[in-house]
Amino acid sequence: MAEVDIWERIRARDLEWLIETTGETGTDPSDLRRDARRLVELSEHPAAAAALLRDSVEPFPAVAPALVFLVLVSHTLRALRSHRFVAEPVSGTGDLPVFDADELRSFAADPSRRLFLADLLASFVHLESGVRWVLSRTGWRRQRYSDLDPVSVAQRLADATGAERHAALRRLGDVSLFLSGIFPEHARDHPLEARRLERIRRLLAAASARPVEGPGEIVLATGGVRGVWLLEWLGRQAYELAAETARPDDARLIGDVARRFRVARRTLNAVASLGLGGLRGRWFPVGGPA
Repeated sequence: MAEVDIWERIRARDLEWLIETTGETGTDPSDLRRDARRLVELSEHPAAAAALLRDSVEPFPAVAPALVFLVLVSHTLRALRSHRFVAEPVSGTGDLPVFDADELRSFAADPSRRLFLADLLASFVHLESGVRWVLSRTGWRRQRYSDLDPVSVAQRLADATGAERHAALRRLGDVSLFLSGIFPEHARDHPLEARRLERIRRLLAAASARPVEGPGEIVLATGGVRGVWLLEWLGRQAYELAAETARPDDARLIGDVARRFRVARRTLNAVASLGLGGLRGRWFPVGGPA
């Protein structure tokens, strides 16, 4: 289960589309692959977002999802410049305004973080779910799995070692950030149960050289924000452990997202409302986790 770099998701013709759409015809696509900062700058061009946000029956067909999401994250960053606050989805009856737009802008302004978020979103366009057979102490049994179920993803840690363990930890962090960021209403309405959390905590502890403490008082909390807080705890733990075995550059980035998980989550909340809007259902047709 190898990690996929964002450059494996963006093709030469995607870069050519961006250059043509933004009118930067003197730019060589290969230069964008060598200069991530320049790629991020072009993704901020209003013409790119305008092209993607035109009314269309299907998702924009000419561009790979990774570049679509990079453009939409950049579009969100521009939109945040005129916002003092971003809504926090705390209940089914309304949102709470949180005056942290400056912090979200600062987080998303960094090119490496923006590419991280775009790559994460692209990784959830195609999902797998179903039933598999697993061997237990009592014999073979059926087990349901889903790429959007934290317990299913954490279960991969049971027999994983080395690179597979690192990839499973990274994916568990990704799932936690994606669910709490793009589908906060699902996280709010379907909080992880205590017994499932304990199962995940044990799997994390077994994959770690240090103790993994549970979410403590969050389990006892009530209200709509509880489900989001639980995913924040899980995402931080998974990313922290993944950073310990990542390459140096990746370790710094993953560790940074772990430390600022709530800001990363709130940035994706803004992307869902200000960037994706109606496109959320097009790119993620499952309509959220089952």
